[in-house]
Amino acid sequence: MCGVKLRDKLSCIELRQQLVIEDVVKVVQRNRLWWYGHVLIKNEHDWVKNCITLEFEAARQRGRPRKTWQEIVDKDMDDLQIKLSDDLDCCKWMRMNWRELE
Repeated sequence: MCGVKLRDKLSCIELRQQLVIEDVVKVVQRNRLWWYGHVLIKNEHDWVKNCITLEFEAARQRGRPRKTWQEIVDKDMDDLQIKLSDDLDCCKWMRMNWRELE
């Protein structure tokens, strides 16, 4: 694709920089936070917003419990140093340039 061969032994980071491609983890993280902000500014009675706090009663499996969507969003916000007050300001949230947060 770009003339790089396996014997060149380029790392993934070097190859992404050369091809100007974003890291998949950053793209997913940015889209997840955009969706979270979008849901937070919805009406309190909206069914989509109510799904954030929805909990299921089920038999516990062995091992560590699965992470909830909210736990993952909270970790993303900590990683990018975003405060909850920022996402409650809908104008600021929609104007936020996610590329600057990388």
